Amino acid sequence: MASQFDTMYAEMAAPQLLDFMGEAATYYPAIGGTVTLVAMVGGEESIDRESGDGTRTVERVRAVTISTVAGGAFGGVAAPGLNDQIVVGGITYEVRGATNKSGNLVTLECVRIGSVEQARPGYRGRR
Repeated sequence: MASQFDTMYAEMAAPQLLDFMGEAATYYPAIGGTVTLVAMVGGEESIDRESGDGTRTVERVRAVTISTVAGGAFGGVAAPGLNDQIVVGGITYEVRGATNKSGNLVTLECVRIGSVEQARPGYRGRR
């Protein structure tokens, strides 16, 4: 059961936040379909990873907050799932998990993985 604060937040604050801070996004559930929605998008954080075979990748992680009211004024996904995808600003991210749910908003942890080129030995001090 939602608290009184959550109920008031969902009715009064969440629509204002999405209206003021929202960006257009498209959500693609892993089971198929498309949802056009408005999302509050955080900055992108880069994390370098190196595997056992020496290949390097960079994970770009971004928090994306969306409505859970399917068919609402700002679009929405009632039950966001792992491996769903969301496109923000022309960039595709995979949903890794939901980190926060409050009122009718949920914050998703979204990631995209890219490769990293390594410099040749001796280049700019590389050994």
